Amino acid sequence: MATVKSWLMLSLVCSVHHTVSHARKYVHPSHPGHGHPSHPGHGQVHGHRSGAQPSCPAAMLPHSNRSTAASTCAAGVDGTECFYSCDQGFIPIGRHVCQTYATQGHKVITNSYAGGRCARLCANSTTHHQGPGNGCAIPLRYSASDAQGACLATVCFDTADGALRHLARSNYALWQLARNPSTGLYLDHVKVTYANETQTWSDAHLGVTGLGLVFECVAHAMGWLSSDEAQHNVLQTLTSLTRVTRGRRGFIPTVVDSNTGKSSANLTKQGYALMATGLNTGGVMFARTYFAAAKPQTPATRNIVETADAIFNAIQFDSILCGSDGRLDPNGDGIPMLAYPDDRCSAAQRPQPDGYYGFNEEHYTVWFAFEQACGGQPAGQCTNKAIERMWNAWQGRRHHPNLSYQGNNLLSLWSSYLVQLPFMVAHSFNSDATYRALFKSHWEADRAFYRSPAYYAGSRGRYGLGAGPTESWCAGGGYLADQISTDPAAGPRGAAHCRNYSPYGVAGYMPADPETVTADVLALMHDGETTLSLPLDTKDTYHVLGRKSIIDLAWNQSYDITMVDMSSQLFGLSTLWLTPEFYSNYSNHWARER
Repeated sequence: MATVKSWLMLSLVCSVHHTVSHARKYVHPSHPGHGHPSHPGHGQVHGHRSGAQPSCPAAMLPHSNRSTAASTCAAGVDGTECFYSCDQGFIPIGRHVCQTYATQGHKVITNSYAGGRCARLCANSTTHHQGPGNGCAIPLRYSASDAQGACLATVCFDTADGALRHLARSNYALWQLARNPSTGLYLDHVKVTYANETQTWSDAHLGVTGLGLVFECVAHAMGWLSSDEAQHNVLQTLTSLTRVTRGRRGFIPTVVDSNTGKSSANLTKQGYALMATGLNTGGVMFARTYFAAAKPQTPATRNIVETADAIFNAIQFDSILCGSDGRLDPNGDGIPMLAYPDDRCSAAQRPQPDGYYGFNEEHYTVWFAFEQACGGQPAGQCTNKAIERMWNAWQGRRHHPNLSYQGNNLLSLWSSYLVQLPFMVAHSFNSDATYRALFKSHWEADRAFYRSPAYYAGSRGRYGLGAGPTESWCAGGGYLADQISTDPAAGPRGAAHCRNYSPYGVAGYMPADPETVTADVLALMHDGETTLSLPLDTKDTYHVLGRKSIIDLAWNQSYDITMVDMSSQLFGLSTLWLTPEFYSNYSNHWARER
């Protein structure tokens, strides 16, 4: 495995090195040249419109160089940014911008500066050091308290490589927490404030279980598990998957009991989930291909290969097409989300007016349908004409994207998972140059949207359109998938709801630009507001980066981490050492390019 290169150190701003000693005032690293102390009321012209009337009065920012009447953020118009530095013992978090913001009928910000703050470091902020030295070149911070109240504690690392390995290993620890040790099935969600035995073991997510299989392979490749341990885990999971509730065509429900593998749902009404079936199969086949290469000809590998093949062959992916009458039809053109025991199908997507389907993460299900029906046959000569037409119309979208944001072509306006999940498990996506270019375009659009008035964020890793828990008061529900808004009627702020950002979405874009995304992840670790500590061994042993709200600082997702969403964090981090080709190599199950 490679070591994260020394340029990662250079990608951090130089002031990071001094934060633990509290030796000087800390200039906001997003704008290191602004807020010069000789001009305390200036250096904040970003967004100012000449001749416009101020909409925000002058304002102070506690514990900063803007904390006196003589050094306030000057009165400004909507979009004016006030650059600031923090007093010693504090670090800056967020952009401080003149703005107004409302959501779900709540006036959250009205004509005032908001978004930036100076967060206090704990009096004895360094809780412990990891590495052979005793410096703090790379800090990881997390919420704590001392005699003075809430503060940020610090774990110190000698190198960026060491800090990132800690974060990656911590993510795998979270996957271990989600895994039922008796069956190898993985939970839909984990509460990091709960111990293992108190998790909700009735809710195993079979798509997440596929991702868990992928990460057992990652753990083996990273050296976190021995071959015996990894293969035991994989084989236990595969064996359990042969016993889960399935329909007569092999499709599976999304959720089953992790102890029994059985669904308590009325599947006649709720149906089998084709998206979960595809994601689960993606993990099954990934583990098969990985161990066939990593540990060939061993008895454990033979068992893994045979069991994985049995699972794949039991699923009739080539029967997924939905007819106009709402029933599975070999000549249909609908790609459904659900199929029922009586062959009804629903939530079917059909070709759009330009002849191509809209893209979503069901890509892996569609890919398996094509491989099962047409694999090995020359292009244009597949015996299953309907599946071949479907595949061509699906694949054609990448050459004809019909969505964009600020000049970035997009497959969809939905969250980062939509392109990150296919990158993990579908060779037809991760090996394709056009999809890879669109993957990067999604990352660039994501950052641009967070820099816009929708969030006034976007720097130091504060972006990441994701799905996950949120607060109902600002989102209208307890779970939300974020998306880019291009609706003029929504105004420049779009539908940003709780102004959540998801670090797992950031990390999942690592293959798009490793240098920039690595710097963003290290900045998130440095700033500490998204860090969650896992209740394993001791509080400081493992840490992951969770979803956070910009407008409700007291909220985090420690009560409920949805594993399908969090998966992007370990995926992206792992590519630093295993490279993105790890995923394209071991999702290439038929040793051919298409």
